[in-house]
Amino acid sequence: MVFEQAVQTMLEIGIYSYVLPFFISLAFIYALIRKAKVFESPLVSATVSLAIALLIFAFPVLVGVSLAKPFSAFFTQLTIVMILIGMVLLVAALFIPNVAEMIAGKARNAVFAIAIFSIIIVFFTSGLMSAFTTQPAMPVNLQALYFIIALIVMASLIILAARVAS
Repeated sequence: MVFEQAVQTMLEIGIYSYVLPFFISLAFIYALIRKAKVFESPLVSATVSLAIALLIFAFPVLVGVSLAKPFSAFFTQLTIVMILIGMVLLVAALFIPNVAEMIAGKARNAVFAIAIFSIIIVFFTSGLMSAFTTQPAMPVNLQALYFIIALIVMASLIILAARVAS
């Protein structure tokens, strides 16, 4: 009962709709930018990641759709799929010697294809597709949006200039 109240309170104050999607997108985008080596400076990578995450943070308000249920369903279903795959690998290890070497060698492409296929299936069954198919519920004030984007770009340039100067 206490746990249910805690989850309900976090839902009411927007932890699941705003804060968690913000942090997940921030971490994911930062990791992608760093891995792809788009920018040399970690500070620039962090600034760009923050700007993109803030735009994602505004998405539920601008479009009028909540990402809490689809994200929760997506990560729960993905966790279940990973547990099932782990169980299959454990059972396979009982009957197939060196199953880890087999997966790393011959079956590597098959495992990759199964993982991608599983993620796509979970993406559609979790309801995350609604984020792409939902039209804005209210008209978006483009001047305000352009102003916010300009502020983010200016702040990024100021931070970059200060970093280069030092």
